[in-house]
Amino acid sequence: MDKDVVFHYQLLKGRAVTRNAIKLLGVMGYDEGIIQEAEELAESFLEKGSW
Repeated sequence: MDKDVVFHYQLLKGRAVTRNAIKLLGVMGYDEGIIQEAEELAESFLEKGSW
């Protein structure tokens, strides 16, 4: 997993294209299972458009 977290400090139109919040879970030492589940849920949302 890439541990670089980049913030542009400006609001952009459209959907977010990064998952910085999920990356921060790893940086903060959260369990890998939680991180994996968050990734899977985010991917599912991108595919289906709903939670």
